[in-house]
Amino acid sequence: MTEAKKTKSQVWKVVVASLVIVAGVVYSSYSLFTFARGIPPEPDPITGERPPGPPSKGEAKAMFREMAEEAEVTWGQKLELRELRKEGQPGSPEEGFERFEKAREILTPEQQEVFRSRIEGRMESRIRQRLDKARRTLPPDQYKIFEERIQKRREEMRARFQPEEAKPGSAGDVGE
Repeated sequence: MTEAKKTKSQVWKVVVASLVIVAGVVYSSYSLFTFARGIPPEPDPITGERPPGPPSKGEAKAMFREMAEEAEVTWGQKLELRELRKEGQPGSPEEGFERFEKAREILTPEQQEVFRSRIEGRMESRIRQRLDKARRTLPPDQYKIFEERIQKRREEMRARFQPEEAKPGSAGDVGE
């Protein structure tokens, strides 16, 4: 092989190696950026339903807009609720309930009922999705255990979302 061919061959090897390195860096950066934001949930390819989990920012805004419109929330109330939403996604269920309680203080009883029913509807939908998936994937004995745990959790959540006057032992309770 002549000296010119060796040099040309080496140049191509360096160029190809450089391109591979640059492509690797670009792909790694993209992957890191994607994972840092969180992977958006993919809809189920068969049913087209979104998997359970917190709503995306766009979904949360749309859901809030619909609830606010349905409940006829005033401009001032919207501003106060927007301040609550600026805190971002709750880090725990307890945080979520605290925010729900703060929002409840801003809304009238009729508006609270609209928000409560919409949130319960979303919760029920997510529970149904989880139960359907568990039914397809778990053995019957494990599914039964899972279903009992979900039912218990469902009852706990419903009790938390009840209006104060409807909770047993509250001031509005006339059972005694």
